[in-house]
Amino acid sequence: MTALELPLELRRALVGVARTPRLLVASDYDGTMAPIVSDPQKAFPHPESVSAMRGLASLAGTNAAVISGRALRDLAILSRLPSEVQLVGSHGSEFDAGFVNAIDDNAKKLLTVITGELQAIADAHPGVSIETKPASVALHVRNAETAAGDEALAAVRSGAAARDGVQVTEGKSVIELAVIVTDKGVALDILRHQEAATAAVFFGDDVTDEKAFGHLHGPDIGVKIGPGDTLAEFRIDSTEQVALALAFLLEERRQWLSGADAPRIERLTMLASPNAVALLTPDADVTWLCHPEPDSAAVFAHLLGGDQAGHFSVGPTRASLPLSQQYVDGTMTVQTKWASLQVTDYLPHDIG
Repeated sequence: MTALELPLELRRALVGVARTPRLLVASDYDGTMAPIVSDPQKAFPHPESVSAMRGLASLAGTNAAVISGRALRDLAILSRLPSEVQLVGSHGSEFDAGFVNAIDDNAKKLLTVITGELQAIADAHPGVSIETKPASVALHVRNAETAAGDEALAAVRSGAAARDGVQVTEGKSVIELAVIVTDKGVALDILRHQEAATAAVFFGDDVTDEKAFGHLHGPDIGVKIGPGDTLAEFRIDSTEQVALALAFLLEERRQWLSGADAPRIERLTMLASPNAVALLTPDADVTWLCHPEPDSAAVFAHLLGGDQAGHFSVGPTRASLPLSQQYVDGTMTVQTKWASLQVTDYLPHDIG
């Protein structure tokens, strides 16, 4: 598989967001970084996704995170992600190892009670299991017959889920009861604030990820994996495509930060008039222009910000290298020539 198998509009959006000053890349784990499997303890991530997240976390002005419904300890063991990648467990409420000590005694007692109730329901329904976490307990029905699973979920909804102080989160074949507030959207906001991110990208596949999608705004990008209603702007089909998207974003971000896609400064040509200065690329693109004064805000800032920052371009319809570029003698007028096209650039005395 190659990046070309990603939707074109998603690729364009990732190219744009890769050029933000401070980028946060976050993802769910199960069904996103790792495929869904019948045994939750064997849900290992795609090596390509791990490599891409590690690469993103190592770049300047870039942070990577995984926000999962799993307990933080289990997430760390299974994900095999380096310490540079921020891990957030329990649907966004478990940020560090000292988290369990922050739960008060009443919440701990309530957790013990509802854990016992869910264990009794699991024991009565073959294929149903529970997963305990520091501040919640989840009942899984993925390996149960449909009728048994539906009955078990209904028993939880009418019983333990109805208790005061219990927050309910339902996902694919699972219902989770927490004794504290859990919200992936809030967790995403916390990470954004901590890192002063100017844009965020979030990948998710489950109902619980919609809370994170709902907190995206402005230049942010949300990517939904698989079918179902979603608030995300983009959709892909599989966890393998998540790995492709992360690798594509890593490469675009790395190239932009290194300036690999920008012409070297000595190859730029200056246009000038009494009250303005502009820079021209070898392809006759106006890549930098401030207005109305040379020290005013930039109208075209492609030189630093890429396509999203604006440029003025005239060129042949079929991409090709120009044959020459030179000043008209005694002027600041520049002529760029292709085999069948000549572009003349100059700044008039008054460009206002």
